[in-house]
This record gives sequence, structure tokens and C-alpha cells, in this order.
Amino acid sequence: MRLVEKAHQHLAQVVKPGDLCVDLTAGNGWDSLFLANMVGEKGLVYVFDIQGAALLNTSERLENEAKFSNFRLIQECHSKFDLHLPREHQGHISAIIMNLGYLPGSDKKVITRHKTTIIALEKSYQWLQKGGCLSIMAYQTHRGASEEVEAIKNWFSKTFDAKKKFYKGINPTTSPILFWICKS
Repeated sequence: MRLVEKAHQHLAQVVKPGDLCVDLTAGNGWDSLFLANMVGEKGLVYVFDIQGAALLNTSERLENEAKFSNFRLIQECHSKFDLHLPREHQGHISAIIMNLGYLPGSDKKVITRHKTTIIALEKSYQWLQKGGCLSIMAYQTHRGASEEVEAIKNWFSKTFDAKKKFYKGINPTTSPILFWICKS
């Protein structure tokens, strides 16, 4: 099973109709679409990306394939998502997902960076509800990836009141790594 499928499998056990979810790195919209269909008509998914092209790709995918219009697209760095969410959502988000690295099929110079990723992780954990989960897919082959993966490992190893899982792909140096945290 691919790690993206593993992440979606875990999310399917947590996300329920009517939930609030956040996709911090829209990319081409696959995770956003998955979440939008999971939360249903009464749920809401906030979708962030720093790149307009990612939001355009995601918007097209959601408008064509989502069952409901239950999403909000916001062009912003993942580390600043909290500036765009209503404060009453803090502590009420069931799932936050990040698929780090770069936008597939685009300029590989625009990447996620370890400093902003750690800020996003810290904030994400605070915004989750009890039982809410954070899914982090970290890729290891782009410029800056080693620093980002190492920073995530250090953050992940901290003591949280959480259940944690860690999955690696087949090749330990090039396969992505999935970090999964559920807030207790």
C-alpha cells in the first residue's frame, strides 16, 4: 500500500460527516478532495497553498469531482493558516494534512521549508480537537528535504499527549515518510 493510501486509510477512521478539516498544502487537490468528500455537505475543509497554480489545480479538481461545495481555498503559507481560520475553530478540527515538498509538475524551486513547516506543525497540534489527527507526508528528494525531514523527526519525537505512528517507504533514503499523530 502506498503511503498516501495509508494516510487516507487513517483519515477515514477519524474524519466524520460534519467535521472541520484543513489541508495545509493543496498541491493538485487529491487530499482536499478526499477530505471534502469525507466531511460531507455539512462539513468544511480549509485548503491552503502558497502557490496560485496549486489552488487553481485544486479548485478545478474540487469543482469537478467533490460531491459538495464544502471547501474554502486560501493562498497562504502553511505556517500562517491560523490567521485565516475563525478562532472558534481552534480545538475543533478533526484532521489536518500536509503533503510537503513541492507542487508536482511545477517549478521545484518553490518548496516547503523546515522553519515554516515546524511553525505549521506547532500551530496544527494546538488547533486539533481531542482525538483529532495530523498527517504529515515528508518527501526526501528535493532541495532542503533533509533539513525538513530532520526537523520533523525532532518535533515528532517530543512528548505529546498523543498517539504517534511513523511509516517509511521501501527505500529509506528516497521514499517518503508518513508521520501520523492523534491528539489524546
